[in-house]
Amino acid sequence: MSALKTQEGGSHYKDMVIQPVEYIHKNNIGFVEGAVIKYVSRWRNKNGIEDLKKARHMLDLLIEMETGKDLKKIAEDVGLGYLMNPDDEFYAESSLRLLIKEIAPALKIS
Repeated sequence: MSALKTQEGGSHYKDMVIQPVEYIHKNNIGFVEGAVIKYVSRWRNKNGIEDLKKARHMLDLLIEMETGKDLKKIAEDVGLGYLMNPDDEFYAESSLRLLIKEIAPALKIS
């Protein structure tokens, strides 16, 4: 039997039309980017908000490694540090909105 037809510890990947590992492998996606895809793909069926936080952490790591700065420092540099309060219940949404609308264009990343 194909390894894609079986799964250890649940069915949160096996039940998907395209499993994250297939997509990641066929598109030669790197480890950190692949982890983001994995966590975002499974969050509703496995660990809920915890998986979204893991995805956000992986994005923060990627940005830090690619730019040499952490996301909060980048936000502060462009005058948007107030959006990066981890105690705010909308932190994840604010972080992604900030990344997409403000920081990515400034860094010329998409």
